[in-house]
Amino acid sequence: MKPIWSSVCLIATLTVCPAAAQLEVLQKKSCNLPGDLRGVTGHVLMRYHVNLEGKVNFVEPVFSRVTPGEKKQALEDHLKTCLGQWTYRVSEKSNWGHAYLELLLAFHYFTPAATPGATTHLPDGRVVPRSHLEEMRTMKLELADQLIKGPNFVEENGGAWLLKTNVKRADRAGMADAIRAAQASFNQVFPTAPVDPNGPPVIVLLFGSQDQFNTISAFDNLYARPRLGGQYNPEERIAYTFATGEEAPLKISHDYLRHEVTHHFVWQRLCGEIRDAPHWVEEGVASFIELLRPARGGTIDRFRFQRGRQAEGSFNWTARSELYLDAFERGVRNGSLPDIDTFLRGGTLTMDVDLGYGLSWILVHYLINGEDGALYPAFLAWMLGPMGTSQDAGLAAAIGRKTEQILPALKEHARLMRQRG
Repeated sequence: MKPIWSSVCLIATLTVCPAAAQLEVLQKKSCNLPGDLRGVTGHVLMRYHVNLEGKVNFVEPVFSRVTPGEKKQALEDHLKTCLGQWTYRVSEKSNWGHAYLELLLAFHYFTPAATPGATTHLPDGRVVPRSHLEEMRTMKLELADQLIKGPNFVEENGGAWLLKTNVKRADRAGMADAIRAAQASFNQVFPTAPVDPNGPPVIVLLFGSQDQFNTISAFDNLYARPRLGGQYNPEERIAYTFATGEEAPLKISHDYLRHEVTHHFVWQRLCGEIRDAPHWVEEGVASFIELLRPARGGTIDRFRFQRGRQAEGSFNWTARSELYLDAFERGVRNGSLPDIDTFLRGGTLTMDVDLGYGLSWILVHYLINGEDGALYPAFLAWMLGPMGTSQDAGLAAAIGRKTEQILPALKEHARLMRQRG
C-alpha cells in the first residue's frame, strides 16, 4: 500500500498474514484526520479481519501512543470506522483454511518537525524530517520491548551490537555466535574499513515467533521494501528478525542475523554513516557475508560459499546461493537482466527478488574475488571514498572498466562460482 500523508505526516503500512496476493483493495477511504482530530499526533497499530466476502468484520488496536492522551480513544474509533469501510476482492479462498485473513495496519501521525532543515532521504526517493525517524525509533523500541519482554528475555552486549531476544533457550544456541561470525568475516574481508570505538551499537531484535516479527514489521515500514526474513534501518540502527525451530530452520535464522547485522557494518564502516551506498552494494555485501562458508582455523576463504541442499530436523531447503545463481542464469538466457548501467547507479528497477539479490551478490563476489582479486583494492577504495558523493563517477570508472564490459565479466564469474564455490 502506498503511503498516505496528512498535515502531520500520516504514514500507513500494511502487513498481511499469510499472503497479500490473496487480496485486492476494491474500495478504501482515506484515514486522514477529521476536523475534530486536527493536530493530534501519535502511532497506532491496528489488527483487522477480512472475511470471505471481502468485508472488514473485526478491528482492534494492538499498540497506541497518542498525544494529547485524551484523544486516544477518539483516534482509535476514527481508525476503526475508516478500516471498517474498506472492501476487498478475495481470491484463492479455499487456501485460507479459516473464515478470514488477519491484517496489521500501522498509522503514523508524526509530530511536526521543530527544525525543518534537518531531513533524510528514504530509499523510495522521499525526503522526510529526521525527527520523524527519531520518533519512529523511540516508538518502535517501545513496541519491541512490549513484544519481547517476558520469561525468555535476555540481552547480550557485543560492543558493536546489542542483542535483545526472547527466543526460547532450546532455540537460542548459536544466535549470538552468528553475529560474531558476521563481524569477524566483515573484518577479514574489509580490514581497512575504519572502526569507531565510540560508535553507537546496532540493536538486534531477535523475536521468538514470526507473529512478533510481523507485528514490528507492520509498524515499522515507512516505505515499501522486500521483506524476506529480516530488516534493518540504518538511520535507526535497529535490525530485527525471528527464530523459532517450530516455524522455520534455525540455520536460516542464523543467515538472517548475519545478513541484517552486516547492513549495519556497511552503513557504519563503509558509508561512514553519511553516504548512501547503491542498493546493490548494501544487499550484495550483506549477502556475501551471510553466505560465506564458516571460517577454518579463524580464517575465511573469500571465494567459498554455502552450496546445495540444506537440512535441519524436518526442514529441507536449497541454499540461497543456488537460487541466486539460478535466477541470474535464467536472466541471461531469457534476456531479463536489468540495464546494467541503471543497476550500478542504484536506480529503481523492477525485477524478481532472487534476481535482484543474486545479481548484487554475484557482482560483489566478482569485485572481491574476480580476476585474481585485482579489482578488490579499487572497489574498496571507491566504497570508502567517493561512493555516494557528488564526486562519484561510478563503479565502472573506479575499477577502470567500461560499463559494457561488466556484464560479460559477471557471466564468466558466475560460471566460475558454480565450479569453485
